[in-house]
Amino acid sequence: MEHRVIQYSLDGEFIKVWENARRAAQSNTDSDAIIRLVMNGGFPKKSPNYQWRYFSENYPKKIGKYQQYKTPQPFSRSDDTIAEIDWKGNTVATYRDTAEAAEKSGFSQSYICNVLAGRIRHPKRRFRRI
Repeated sequence: MEHRVIQYSLDGEFIKVWENARRAAQSNTDSDAIIRLVMNGGFPKKSPNYQWRYFSENYPKKIGKYQQYKTPQPFSRSDDTIAEIDWKGNTVATYRDTAEAAEKSGFSQSYICNVLAGRIRHPKRRFRRI
């Protein structure tokens, strides 16, 4: 089923109402796939040339300015130092992150992450963020 679409400039100014995404793509530089992706809340790999919305009877004549989607950065912690603690509570070694702890301690990185999260208890060694 085809839906009517509304075309806005990147600054949010109303341009035109189109019969469907295919017709809009034939007259513009955005493809119908990009138009549908943007209307469904997705972010195209390249910046679109227009903003697109599904048609509604009381559509706004002006919307917000286009915000370029930024790829999320991997989560990192500034306090990612890991301490390896023996069964007596003494610090055996410190590592700058879980990757280094896995490399030098002989345990897998996922195992260390599970110990840190409290999902696994190791009888002789513990890991703790410091």
